[in-house]
Amino acid sequence: MSSKAPVVEESRSSAVKSAKSFIAGGFGGVSAVLVGQPFDLTKTRLQTAGPGVYTGALDVVKKTLARDGIAGLYRGMVPPLLGVTPIFAMSFWLMRNPAQAYDTSKNLILAFTPQRTSQTLSTAELAAAGFLSAVPTTLITAPVERAKVVLQTQGQGKDAGERKYKGVTDVVRHLYREGGMRSIFRGTGATLARDGPGSAAYFAAYEVTKKALTPAGSSPSELNLGAIIVAGGSAGIAMWALAIPPDVLKSRLQSAPEGAYSGMLDCARKTIAQDGVRALWKGFGPAMARAFPANAATFRFGLTSMNSNEQSPAEATKPPKKKTNTRPRATRSPSASEIARNLKSFETWSTHQCCEQVSYSDIPPDIKVDVDEIFDISGRLPIAWADKTSKEYARLSRFSTPTFLKFISDAYNTQPALFSDKVGDLLPESPGLYAEASIVLSAWQRLCWMRKSKEKWSEADYVANVYNVFRSPAIKESTQRVHCTISLPQPLLRANMGTVATRILNTKTAVPDCVILIPAVAIRPLSLSAKSPFKVLKGHPTVVASGNTSKGSSFRYQGTPCATLPDTPGFEFASSFWEDKKPVHQLLEDAYRQNRMSTASALRHLNSLSIKAPVFGLVWSSGIVRAHIDWCKSGEDTMPAILSAPYPGESTSGDDMFREWQLDQPGDILAVYFLIRNLDRWTNDGFHTRVVEGVKDLVDKVVNKGERYTPWKRVGELLPPPLTNKENIIISAGSALDSSLSTPPRNRPRKRRARLS
Repeated sequence: MSSKAPVVEESRSSAVKSAKSFIAGGFGGVSAVLVGQPFDLTKTRLQTAGPGVYTGALDVVKKTLARDGIAGLYRGMVPPLLGVTPIFAMSFWLMRNPAQAYDTSKNLILAFTPQRTSQTLSTAELAAAGFLSAVPTTLITAPVERAKVVLQTQGQGKDAGERKYKGVTDVVRHLYREGGMRSIFRGTGATLARDGPGSAAYFAAYEVTKKALTPAGSSPSELNLGAIIVAGGSAGIAMWALAIPPDVLKSRLQSAPEGAYSGMLDCARKTIAQDGVRALWKGFGPAMARAFPANAATFRFGLTSMNSNEQSPAEATKPPKKKTNTRPRATRSPSASEIARNLKSFETWSTHQCCEQVSYSDIPPDIKVDVDEIFDISGRLPIAWADKTSKEYARLSRFSTPTFLKFISDAYNTQPALFSDKVGDLLPESPGLYAEASIVLSAWQRLCWMRKSKEKWSEADYVANVYNVFRSPAIKESTQRVHCTISLPQPLLRANMGTVATRILNTKTAVPDCVILIPAVAIRPLSLSAKSPFKVLKGHPTVVASGNTSKGSSFRYQGTPCATLPDTPGFEFASSFWEDKKPVHQLLEDAYRQNRMSTASALRHLNSLSIKAPVFGLVWSSGIVRAHIDWCKSGEDTMPAILSAPYPGESTSGDDMFREWQLDQPGDILAVYFLIRNLDRWTNDGFHTRVVEGVKDLVDKVVNKGERYTPWKRVGELLPPPLTNKENIIISAGSALDSSLSTPPRNRPRKRRARLS
């Protein structure tokens, strides 16, 4: 029941945000109409008036004011308010849900580019998506524009001063009597010819401008309101620079009497013949003058309304409330996933945690032995399975399928090192290899089917249909936990830690998609008995003094990398972390950074217990797998540093490049399966041995040599540096290490009682 509560709350929050965004779009649409209507009326009258009626845009304004007053500049405003406002509202709602906004357009684009390596749309593809998005909105825009143009053009030229229509309802009624729905929707083709290319230019210019205004290392989503306004205004200018010629034809088609033009091409031919090519650019000045302020107003008032944290004008006029003793709400710290997605935030986090990416050649020799054992996947399958002349192949072909035989043959052609004629001597469990290979085959077949289909697959789809099909059976001895919350470590460097860094470093947990741990039964001797290392350390005075049970920093909390304590008091040790990401190649880097946050926690945990062992990471995305090796480098007089090296395989391009296993290749998916099998064995063998040796060494250091135990887990709240003199910014190491310690009581001045005379 409790697991469903966050989902319900998240759904309610999403619904509230969507409603706010829809209302915000309404405000944005109203703002755009109010600001842009005078410019739009001037543009339309210039485009539709006959030769000599107006000398220019200022002449239109002057004659309109003289004839109708200020209200004349807003003639024809009701149709846009009725039609454009819901369009803007829908646009802002889709801004809150970008996956829904471009979903259809993306699918169409991706369908025509099946060989692409990234699902991130380029600027040209965003422009194409913008063009496609204008198609459905034309059904609303065309009749709205028709009614607006008719209202804006009445009373000019020969009919000066005459008001034929009383309002938008009268216009629609008259148009329907005149020619039915065909008359109401006149100019639909011209509207699409304007809005299609115009929307393409709008989206492209908007994205390019946002990228240009985004500082290095930041995300466009972090831009302030001023930058968004500039991007929106620039996008409006780009749109109208391209949309003016079809807009002229649309205005003339929609304002002309019945039968004046047979269509848009006929209108273009007659317009050029009568007024020249320059006529197609009539109204360019007012349109460009309208573009920036109207679009800026859209984003200014729309985004302001969408921002629930901003004070409303009504609240600003209220008298200030009386001060209360309630504390202000703290700014939320970003999640580990958000830190990993923002390169600048991750750089801040990793710098203060002393994390560094290095090369594979930097792995120390004592750890390299274990690394070589993990990545040695040679000689795991019988070579006879790929030899059509062998007796074993003949027996295999009797009960196996042609698909299995081809799968093995393709694997041999690309990964011959996987095969050996001495498999029986190397692997005692070789009789079960056929069943294991069949499991991998089923995962491979599913992935190939997903690749051939044109459907859009999520991260969860790849996990359920492919990854877990073969990686879960590969874990036979270790403990595998899914979405296990991991505690992040205390920052090691406190110098130059400003407000932004404090907010980032206050993040306490990460949630990897999979964690591999030593089984509890294998480490019971370290925890259960009264003389076990866990009980000895837990009761030692110096260890007790290093933490606080009520604050979650006692040794029981420090004994596990997990945020949730085990049911039975004792140790927990993690050897590997896996991160699954959405099927976008670029997110492999985000997944690597997020995985490093989890491995850093495990290594700080191991280092605090005097355990010297590597931790392995696997990153999965869209059928691609990468691996990295992380370890802790520490000395007696230096603070620990967490180093991470990508696994390059046998690549000759450099040992800082990732070796990528393509799971749609039979040889690669088998290699990953046997890699996981190696991790499983090592966790219960080599890693377990290092854990036991390290814990016993820590007991000797604390009990016999008098050394101090150093907690590692992130507890309490970090405070930003006080706004004081420079010489007072550095705080003591003791108070920085454990923010859960209470501050000393203040000395209160004593009040002397007056003596009675």
